[in-house]
Amino acid sequence: MFTKFTEKGLFLLIGQFRGGYLYGGFVTYEDLLGKSSLKLEDIEDRTVFGRYNPEAVDPKFSGISRNGNILVLGKSSGKISASGRFYYYVRPDSNYLYSYVSTETIQGGEEEVTYDQYTQLEEVLKRFGGIILYGPPGTGKTKLALDLSKGADRVEVVTFHQSYSYEDFVEGFRPVEKDDKLIYVVEDGVLKRLAVEAIFHGLHPNSGETDYEKKKEVVLNYLQTGNGTFKSRGKFYLIIDEINRGNISRILGEVITLIDPDKRLGGAEYETRITLPYSREPFALPPNLYIIGTMNSTDRSIAFLDMALRRRFAFLEILPRPEELGDIEVGGVNLQHLLSTLNRVIEEERGKDYTIGHGYFREVIKAKPEERAKALKDVFYYKILPLLQEYFYGNWETIRRSLPGFGFIDEKGRIIEMDDDEFIEALRKLVTEK
Repeated sequence: MFTKFTEKGLFLLIGQFRGGYLYGGFVTYEDLLGKSSLKLEDIEDRTVFGRYNPEAVDPKFSGISRNGNILVLGKSSGKISASGRFYYYVRPDSNYLYSYVSTETIQGGEEEVTYDQYTQLEEVLKRFGGIILYGPPGTGKTKLALDLSKGADRVEVVTFHQSYSYEDFVEGFRPVEKDDKLIYVVEDGVLKRLAVEAIFHGLHPNSGETDYEKKKEVVLNYLQTGNGTFKSRGKFYLIIDEINRGNISRILGEVITLIDPDKRLGGAEYETRITLPYSREPFALPPNLYIIGTMNSTDRSIAFLDMALRRRFAFLEILPRPEELGDIEVGGVNLQHLLSTLNRVIEEERGKDYTIGHGYFREVIKAKPEERAKALKDVFYYKILPLLQEYFYGNWETIRRSLPGFGFIDEKGRIIEMDDDEFIEALRKLVTEK
């Protein structure tokens, strides 16, 4: 058992041997004073960190941070520093490596604000104006961006690709038929339209105006003459999925200069307004327009990201979180343990960028208990095994050596078909073999 006093109460980590679960959570000071003994039901914010592993050599917990927010545990070896302090070093071959983030309640005026991952992202966005979420596929980057934007005044979602252009994003000439003739007019792109909406909201928050062209007329007048008072109000989000797939320099053009917080509209230190090349109209980015980009770290093109882009965005790595799978078992196979086992080998052989995200198992969790075995088999056979075929192509002995219980791909790289019972038994063997 591991305990640690925190501002929230006593943090308690407790588990049972011989296949039992490892639980963690808080016990309030009131409960500590009012009870002579504690039960599992007394633990608040209870979280499953893993299961007892009888094969682990000298399992230890690496400790908890002073503010009670982070806990990391796994197989570890102890080292004594020159100062006499004792430290734990988590081994890279650990089957269990979990992080715990508490939801710390902060008093904020009349309502309570829960400090969690979304709050952290909001703070980063407020400071930098833009953030890029990167990590392996299936870690929930896009979902995190969409969840963060809930409740915003307006949200736009676009996906960058090789054909996506400046004309789509900012402005450009588009063919329009008028009086039986084809003429070209300047049409605003998604970023410009969202910026106009955000600036107009900062000028006239209670206007009720819905016509875009009328809003744009007001915004252009303000940018040209300075008549009016702009105040950053509301939240406007632009989510760019697969931001590294497009030609960043060409898509953003001169607008990349405006992303910096100190160049935003509304009294920033180096407030900047530019003249767009097609329409010759003034343009600026308001501070209440937030840009969230996502990209998969398995895509090697992230190594060639424009350095100007890297400087103007905050970057946050989103890694697989086995704890998101809860304590769900399918046929006696714990999903957290299964994902951690697979990712341990993948990370050793290919690197963390190629690990499997917890999102791959989302359909399994959503399924009814009696349908989870089939859902897990479908995910394993149609998503995970093809991925492993690609990762270990021509090197099948590696995965068999690293995972002695792995019996889903033969020595020639072919997926072995199994019935439902054989599949569950093969999974059990996978997570229990040494």
